[in-house]
Amino acid sequence: MTSSHNETATYVEDAKSRSSFWLILIVFFSTVATMMVTTVLPSYFNLLGLTYEQIGRIEGWAAFVAFFSKFWSGVFSDKIRKRQQIVALGAALSVLSKASFTLATGYASILAVQVCDRFAKGMRSCPLDAMISDCAGKRKRSYGLKHVAFFCGSIFGSYLTFRLLRDAHLGIKSIFTVAAIPAIVASFIASNKLNDNKVQLEGEKISLMYALKNIDRYLWRLYSVLFLLMFARFSISFLILKSISLGTPIASIPRMFMLYDCSAAFAALFWSAVASKVRQDLLFKAALIAHIMAHCVLVVAHQSWILYSSIILAGIHIGMSQGSIMFMISSHAKPFNRATAFSIYSLVASVGLLLSNRIAGLLSSYNPSYAFLCGASLSAFALLAFTLLEKSRSNREGQLLNVS
Repeated sequence: MTSSHNETATYVEDAKSRSSFWLILIVFFSTVATMMVTTVLPSYFNLLGLTYEQIGRIEGWAAFVAFFSKFWSGVFSDKIRKRQQIVALGAALSVLSKASFTLATGYASILAVQVCDRFAKGMRSCPLDAMISDCAGKRKRSYGLKHVAFFCGSIFGSYLTFRLLRDAHLGIKSIFTVAAIPAIVASFIASNKLNDNKVQLEGEKISLMYALKNIDRYLWRLYSVLFLLMFARFSISFLILKSISLGTPIASIPRMFMLYDCSAAFAALFWSAVASKVRQDLLFKAALIAHIMAHCVLVVAHQSWILYSSIILAGIHIGMSQGSIMFMISSHAKPFNRATAFSIYSLVASVGLLLSNRIAGLLSSYNPSYAFLCGASLSAFALLAFTLLEKSRSNREGQLLNVS
């Protein structure tokens, strides 16, 4: 009986390992496709003659739709207890949206295509994160590896775009067409290689209200802190546009994305290496400090080379903070509402990003430095709020230990 139980446990663990491998590949190829589009999109905005305010609207609505679709897909996957089908559908829609960028020739059309692309990305995001959490369990390192795959995909996508622009002399619309190829690979893997039955939760279907009522109180407070952080995390397009205004050639923009992603990838690897040894609150605080410093550098930067230090700091922030956020949410969520917990985070973040991009667009219309000064201030408030939250949690845990 014990031998049979051990064989079953080993089989399940092997299935989870295989699923984790395919999930990481989906993250990689999807990111390559997304990054190829993102790298040239600011330049395409310039070619179309869009204003800062229009760019703010595009990025704000695209972010809002992406996180709204994350919320819907995560809640729905918890309700039906299946996630692979939703991931596959989102990956398929992403292929269609990437190919549609070549048809966008004005503000309305680029807004529509960008919103559709972000909707597809959001649809697969929360179910995929939940599947990774289901496979990872308490192994903190797995949460970092997902982000390593993401940033490695970003580096490769940026590098490929740079070579295609410089060596192959492809135009921006041709880059949009090539970006559909890795999206097709991700869609194939999601449809044919994932085995949802081996990582799916058992039990009856649950309602949204039941999932929401069982969200930990700490998570609701954490969502408030993350709202402040997302309010300060407006699109990197504003950093790139400032770089262009300081004389950076369009062909060099992909290299800036590569530097950002290399910094984020190394930060994510560092997070994976120390996650089991260092307290999560300290790692997250370090990430917030890096974000504040990145904005401060952008405020005073008047030469393009100074921006590179800000890009490195922003990459460090993203690489360290995302692993911490994913682990904190997963560790305080219950197995049956884990995707819902990620979905609430996505919805909270969507509102913050919508407001931040709109405000950044308006402030940049007067002076780009105003937007970065606002971002630094909000990041500092987020750091203060998180410090108070962790202090309250520590005091509450200490009181419970004294009572017991």
